[in-house]
Parts: sequence; C-alpha cells; structure tokens
Amino acid sequence: KIVVKVSPLPGSVDTGKLKYIVNLVDLGDTVVTSIEFIRELDPEFYQLSAQVIRMELTGIDTFEDAATVWLRHMCLGSYLVGLVDARVGDGIRVTLYDTSVKEVDIVINSELTKLGLAK
Repeated sequence: KIVVKVSPLPGSVDTGKLKYIVNLVDLGDTVVTSIEFIRELDPEFYQLSAQVIRMELTGIDTFEDAATVWLRHMCLGSYLVGLVDARVGDGIRVTLYDTSVKEVDIVINSELTKLGLAK
C-alpha cells in the first residue's frame, strides 16, 4: 500500500493512543491506523512506471450516468478483452469484448449505444 498523506486523527491525541488517517493512493482508500502499521517507502519504489492509463471506448463520445452503472455491472467479476484501436494523448481508445459466451462476442461499446446509454 502506498501512502501519500498521513494525518493525526482529531481527538486521538487526548486518549494517548494516537491514530492516523492514511490515504492509500494505490487502492484509493482512506484508513485509520496506528503508527506501528506505517512504514517509510523504500527509495527504490519512489519512481514506479505508470500502473494505470486513461482509457476511452471507441465510438463513444457522450454517455449517461446510467452507462457507468451498467458498465460496472457488466465488468464486475468478468474477463473482458480489449482491442486497442488508437493511442490518444496519454491514454488509449479501445473496443471491449465480452467473450464469456461461446461462439458469441458481445461488443460492449455497441451494447452501450444500442441501450441508449451512450452516443
């Protein structure tokens, strides 16, 4: 877990058991913990290569909030195949395929459009 900011938890100073609010940048979570669970990052890990890149779906210019909910539901626990169609700035443009059904590849980009969730 990679920590960017550690802040004393308000009120914990009074109890004598100092707790800290820790932002975990790798997971996007915030946790409350004691100092014994906080370690200094080894310098060799200060500069890691990008672990995440920006991605756009090919053919999708705009989308409804419901598209995000639908996409999360479709992707959760699924193995999807992404075809990189282009590099765009610091990211990529992809077509997503659900290949879990034998002999039928579902094109996620097209499904969003067919359902009226994206244009």
